[in-house]
Amino acid sequence: ELGEESQWYYWLNSLPRFFSNGASMTDFCFGCLPPYAAEVSQVENRRLKLFVRALSEVPFISSGSKQNERLTRWAFAVVHTRYFAMPDGDCCLAPMADFFNHGSETDVYIMYDEEGNCYAYSTRDIPAGHPLRICYGDPTNPSNLLARYGFLDESAPATFCKISINNPSPELVNMGYDPSRMLFYKDTGDVSQEVWDVLLYQELGKVSPEEQQAFYEAHMAGNGALKQQYHEQYFLQ
Repeated sequence: ELGEESQWYYWLNSLPRFFSNGASMTDFCFGCLPPYAAEVSQVENRRLKLFVRALSEVPFISSGSKQNERLTRWAFAVVHTRYFAMPDGDCCLAPMADFFNHGSETDVYIMYDEEGNCYAYSTRDIPAGHPLRICYGDPTNPSNLLARYGFLDESAPATFCKISINNPSPELVNMGYDPSRMLFYKDTGDVSQEVWDVLLYQELGKVSPEEQQAFYEAHMAGNGALKQQYHEQYFLQ
């Protein structure tokens, strides 16, 4: 609202105007995504709505700005895609440091002093023209990167599978069901063990509840040999 009188004007003016993260998506977008990616993207959309509701209670922002949907979406996206988590659990914006790129292999790490000042240190010799990279999140779970930042990491070693179970039972959770761990590794073609275990547990429930229970008990007891026997027995099915 201060325009060029704001000390942050040039930083704000340099920021993107377009975002493709979860908060920027429509219902049509959610319908085009795999279930888990859609789920975490919808969480971001709900956070935007909470932000708009909280913004209505801020006394020093004009009603015109509060009612400008395009502006409030942009403000939310700027903060939510550029803040850093502080060691004390708080969040902060650090202009210039927020321009670091994402990478599975990082070149920079960030630290804060007791007064909250932000410092960036290189982890290796970095040639001129090379991007400075930090890690925005778990590279094996690209769904969260898509939902929060609006991109998929091409260097990520794994990608999400399309298994999404509504209201999973405690047994499924104990078997390892967690959408963020249901992964396919693109470089090797491997599938995470959780995918195999969850799929087999579900299939056994259809053909033999007794064997399903035995498989579950083998998992809980850490009996890898017995689990492997079940996997080999039912793999072709």
